[in-house]
Amino acid sequence: MNNTAEIKRRLASVKQTRQITGAMETISVAKMRKATERYESNKPYFDALFGIADAISRSADGDSVLFSPPESAALYVVVASDRGLCGSFNHDVFKVADAALSDDSVVFTIGGTVTEHYKTRNMLGSISSNAVNYAKASDISRVVLGAYGKTADSVYIIYTGLLNKSSFAPIVKKLLPFGQNKTTEQDALENADNSNCIKNAAFEPSADAVLEKFVPLYMSGAIYGAMLASEAAEHLARRAAMSASTDNADAMIAALTAEQNSVRQSSVTEQITEIIGSTRALNKERL
Repeated sequence: MNNTAEIKRRLASVKQTRQITGAMETISVAKMRKATERYESNKPYFDALFGIADAISRSADGDSVLFSPPESAALYVVVASDRGLCGSFNHDVFKVADAALSDDSVVFTIGGTVTEHYKTRNMLGSISSNAVNYAKASDISRVVLGAYGKTADSVYIIYTGLLNKSSFAPIVKKLLPFGQNKTTEQDALENADNSNCIKNAAFEPSADAVLEKFVPLYMSGAIYGAMLASEAAEHLARRAAMSASTDNADAMIAALTAEQNSVRQSSVTEQITEIIGSTRALNKERL
């Protein structure tokens, strides 16, 4: 590229893009902090919820549909973002979900990108991932529980969980049915402290009856927790993506500025050379 006007145009375009990505990074940092604090403040409730569900289900007889539903298809609640510009955040969720889903699986999508991705699938429903709140999670829970035991014999949720304050990864969690293989070793360790608090409790009229009333709360809480975690991870991913874009823009600005200076210097050198050549030619004519 040796056209000064073209370099100047490219430089102005990159600088404008850099302003946009820088502003989006700043906004994402603020949203990330707010979403992370919101998730972490609610996390003890979610942990206790799973622990209590685990403890009650262990005391139940296991004869209800919550343990042995009629055989049908698996239902997956898949959580992603409504929009892009967040690196591989959505792609990573799609990759894990695509591997888990079978041809007859039923899908409930949370987020515009995942709804578009699975629009040709057997969709139970879809909803935006914006404005996360418990009421929205409860609405989803009612739809999911309405399908369980009828068109679905198991319920899974796939979302992006926070590993710590700076990293995240897609998670597949089985919510129903209870019973065999209902928890992994890690799940058992996480739920141990919470389930121990009621391990000697008596349930009236029975553990099965208590569990049946508890399941809507359990399902709503599980979905709400996944949505909050996904929201925090999304802003973390977007901040990282915008930070990388800003760094790339800075590198391009430096490279284009150096090229612009080089072209300008070459132009000045060429002009000086022409002046010197013209001066020498005039001097020869005078002689």
